[in-house]
Amino acid sequence: MGPRSFWALTVVALSACGRSSPDQATTTAPESRASRVREDSPSPVASQRLAILRSHPSDYGISKPGKVWAVVVEVGGGFGKSNSTTTSLVDGYTWYFFTDGRGRFPRRGEEPPAANEASRKLCTVAVEFLSKTIPTTEFPGPKQGFWQFFIMTPEGVRYATASEDSLMNGHELGKLFYAAFDVRDAWIQWSKGAGQASE
Repeated sequence: MGPRSFWALTVVALSACGRSSPDQATTTAPESRASRVREDSPSPVASQRLAILRSHPSDYGISKPGKVWAVVVEVGGGFGKSNSTTTSLVDGYTWYFFTDGRGRFPRRGEEPPAANEASRKLCTVAVEFLSKTIPTTEFPGPKQGFWQFFIMTPEGVRYATASEDSLMNGHELGKLFYAAFDVRDAWIQWSKGAGQASE
């Protein structure tokens, strides 16, 4: 599936929509609890999320992916807020969406420049954290107050998660967290300026 057809599928899908301890090792395998997005979920957003996590570099025209070709970052919403998913490709292409159906899926070159730059940096930083993640084929939704990182490599997907509180207070994934935060923040700031819902 090429980049254009994938983007078209995304638009159609969205149009149809209308704590473990913070100190626990981040290499614990994802849990299959109620927060997990079921593979047979009828939600177009859930289906799109799984499609991203099961994709390959060639789906986006990336012929030389390197050690990390994409990073998917998810934040567990609190107080009734939706979970958010931000995807960053090694070439800077980036998009985000929420479990309630909101989101931005620009064509290549139409994403905010700050988000494009931050996405490139995130993929570079992620290489440093491959040894702090575990391989996974399970893709649970994030727990409330937690950030989770799916690092996409040519060999498969690697995973880590931690609470936002611990990430902001000396956690070993701190550098990865702040690089991911910059991507998310770039989208939020751009969305505010464009009059789009962002939180």
